[in-house]
Amino acid sequence: MTSKSTKFWDFYINFLVPFSIFLAVSFFCVAVVVLPAEIMIENDRKQDEKIANSCQSVSQGDVFTIDGTEVTIGTAYATGYRTVGGKGLKVEYHYYVTSLFVNGTPVLDFHGYRLIANSQGKQYFCSPESIESLH
Repeated sequence: MTSKSTKFWDFYINFLVPFSIFLAVSFFCVAVVVLPAEIMIENDRKQDEKIANSCQSVSQGDVFTIDGTEVTIGTAYATGYRTVGGKGLKVEYHYYVTSLFVNGTPVLDFHGYRLIANSQGKQYFCSPESIESLH
């Protein structure tokens, strides 16, 4: 016959200790993984809202006039180089990027005006003042 004390300790060791460890690990995971991700998502949402309120949404082919010069929104083909491995091997890669075009030439910045993408990849045309307000 087992005593009440032995039954309690069996229950404690076989159920309460593993359950307590499970709860501790669960709370740790929520604190380390879920909460920071939620904070990052909320920060992205706030920044996206600032961009949408400060800048103008654009599409391919949109044309703006800045200081008498036509600026077109288009896609530029770009080439980049990335160093890989410990030997300094340079690898060439190609990609397309939405860009401002002035007289057919892609530019990143024209008189302080720029294209900015939000966290969803939507493009916005921003004036120098609106870019400053985003920081």
